[in-house]
Order: sequence, then structure tokens, then C-alpha cells
Amino acid sequence: MKPAKIVYRLVAITTVAFGLAFATGCKKDVAKAATESDSNGYLCINQHKFYTSRSVFADKCPQCGTIELSEVYGYICEAKPTNPDIPPGCGHVTLAPRAGRKGGGGTICEQCKRPLSMVKLPSGQELAAWGATKVAKDQVTVK
Repeated sequence: MKPAKIVYRLVAITTVAFGLAFATGCKKDVAKAATESDSNGYLCINQHKFYTSRSVFADKCPQCGTIELSEVYGYICEAKPTNPDIPPGCGHVTLAPRAGRKGGGGTICEQCKRPLSMVKLPSGQELAAWGATKVAKDQVTVK
């Protein structure tokens, strides 16, 4: 895997952790849980959904071979928002590409249609329910 991709992934995870820690009053358990997952989810530019085990980072889509991939995050519709000025949401987790990158941005809850900003890394089970297929390392790495 390319060093730049590893650094990019670590920066993204760290940003998510700090954002959650700040938003939740530094509750380490919430921030830690948001950055832990057993999988990495992806959506390619051709809308193919797939995921890998946590230790595998995709370079290409296993279905069409494109290298134009977006990482998938779980956007949480907070049932009990940390900010009292925000009305409670439905608690649903919407899976979508990272906001602000290749089709993400302005993520809306699939159930109650509220704008979402709190994120977590989705599990393999959540990614499979979303319609993603699990793939092996040799299917998603450029040789």
C-alpha cells in the first residue's frame, strides 16, 4: 500500500476521533468506538459497493477496475444530540461516501431526512446490509 494512502487514512481516522471526542465532551469510549471497525468500506465512481477486512486498503474496484474510490463512513442521526440546540434524531446510521469527496457531502438521514455530521467507521455487518460485497486483498490491490 502506498505510504500517502496510509497517512491519509490515519489523518481521517484521527480527525473523526477528535471530532467525536470534542462533540461528546471527551468521552473516550464514544470516540474510540467510532474509530474501531472490522472492515473498510468503499464506493467506486461506478457505484459498485465493496468492503475489505480492516487490514486491507483498496487501490481499485474489484468489479470494474477503476481507481476512483471513496471510503464509506457511517453518518449517525443522533437520538440524543450533545448540543441542546439540535433537536433529537431517529438514531439511524446512514452509510455514504465521506462528505466533501467524490459524491459525498451534505449527507442526509435515510429515515428522517435530517442533515448529518457525526461519523463512525461502519462494521462489515453494516456494509453487507448496505449491499456491499466482501472482497479479498488480491482483488483490490494494484500489482
